Amino acid sequence: MSRWLADETPPRVGVSACLLGREVRHDGGHKRDSFLVDVLGPHVEWVPVCPEVELGMGVPRPPIRIEERAGELRLLEPRSGADQTRAMTRFAARRVRELERLGLCGYVLKKDSPSAASSRRRCSSACPPCLSKRRAGSPIRRCG
Repeated sequence: MSRWLADETPPRVGVSACLLGREVRHDGGHKRDSFLVDVLGPHVEWVPVCPEVELGMGVPRPPIRIEERAGELRLLEPRSGADQTRAMTRFAARRVRELERLGLCGYVLKKDSPSAASSRRRCSSACPPCLSKRRAGSPIRRCG
């Protein structure tokens, strides 16, 4: 039984930090969602997450995107070519374990964010990655 059903505490929900108004986006901005903050916020306990900032990429920072390289999906900074895939994979494995211990009831992710990629997210070369079949912390790979 979920923690919040058992003791009437508000559900604990992971959320992309920028949606709460935190200025963590690559350009130093946010994407505050008034419904999440003002309407839903009083009824849940938010657990903000920003993988790029938590990884130490800073704000502002170069934008990143998912690209196919040599048959694999990579998390790259387009201007410099810096590959953040390995660092993000290691970080994600650790962070997922931390979030699992918190007993989250769900997640609200920023649409089109490379670090919040979902099964509908497409890499820049337009291949349809099957990220929904990934195990937490596993490398991003192309469907085949």
